[in-house]
Amino acid sequence: MPCNVVKGSTAVMKVHFVGTRDNIRSINGVVHATALGLTVPYPLPDDVADVCRNLLHGALCPIDESEDVVYNFNFYVDTSYPEVSVKVELDLVDENKESIACFVTDIKVQRA
Repeated sequence: MPCNVVKGSTAVMKVHFVGTRDNIRSINGVVHATALGLTVPYPLPDDVADVCRNLLHGALCPIDESEDVVYNFNFYVDTSYPEVSVKVELDLVDENKESIACFVTDIKVQRA
């Protein structure tokens, strides 16, 4: 069942992940969205894509192996978006462009 997101609002997701190696200094969120059979990159604003700036519970980068952290992933649902179901793929990549964690969810864009 998809998560409902409302046009003109900010969707909030808490993404829990575990460090895969020691001394991960930088983590960026990279998003792709799939709707109506088409997958496209979904660029995030720098302040949202910077995972290290959006960690919860006092966590800070660098992240170490087996460290449990939560990324506060907020994104604006523009009023121009069509009212469709979308598969959102979030890949967390480190400073070497290596994937640390992936997250996939289905959302349904709705009117307010």
